[in-house]
Amino acid sequence: MTQQSADQQCGELALDDAKGKPFTTGNVNQMLWNRYTEKGEYVVLFDVPNVVGTKQERRCDAIAIGMWGSTGRLIHGFEIKTSRSDWLREVKDVSKADPFIEQCDRWWLVTGDMSISKPEEIPEAWGWMNATKTGLRIQRPAKPLPQSEVHIKRLWAFALIRRAAERGDINSPEFTAALQRHRDEVERRAEGRIKAETARAVPELERLRERVETFEKDSGMKLDDWRLGNVGKLARTLHAISGDGYRGFTAQLERQLLALESLVNGTRKTLAAVEAPASNGDDDD
Repeated sequence: MTQQSADQQCGELALDDAKGKPFTTGNVNQMLWNRYTEKGEYVVLFDVPNVVGTKQERRCDAIAIGMWGSTGRLIHGFEIKTSRSDWLREVKDVSKADPFIEQCDRWWLVTGDMSISKPEEIPEAWGWMNATKTGLRIQRPAKPLPQSEVHIKRLWAFALIRRAAERGDINSPEFTAALQRHRDEVERRAEGRIKAETARAVPELERLRERVETFEKDSGMKLDDWRLGNVGKLARTLHAISGDGYRGFTAQLERQLLALESLVNGTRKTLAAVEAPASNGDDDD
């Protein structure tokens, strides 16, 4: 694979001038992790020292080591900046990155916002990637660095190995990046479910609203007007009458009529008994 094709795997050129809130260092770390580990082509390490042991002088924000032939087995180094002031301090002494640039095949500035750096401020050999809502976008490709294709410094190799061994630590940037990626996926799926349920519920609610409006219009009653009494009970009664025709209603009236007739007959019998003449046996003369 050519050097040019290896570089193109990192993304297409894009001048992204969109304005917005700068991404945090954690956001950018996550984007780096996503880009370089999605297919398992790279091993990504964060916060890598220049040597192992007590002689450490510098630390690199991130290193991506190509493990497949398709990656050119290149080593990419990254300087991450998420504020303009931090970048301006770095520009004053870019030589601080030299211990890592000497060991890397490509060196990148990665910014959390387009406003953090200007193209003319970035050293000529450095590439430039910027964080966007859709991930990292290349603003300027990194140039090949004149490194040995075979050898790297022994102490730095040990530093890489030790940092790789620490990746299982739950406090490591790698673990945090993987956890954040999982959280983002869970939130994305939850948001999708919410949108689907909302899309399903809204038409149903709209139909119910239309039914209520039709009922209130036809009946001349408002469901929230308590002066009308129990509208629901009234509706059930009317529905029962409508469902039976008027047979059920007529039968109820007939039962009430029979009860009234029985009451009238009983009353008449009582009056007749009260008004009857006294017994003849009570007269002596």
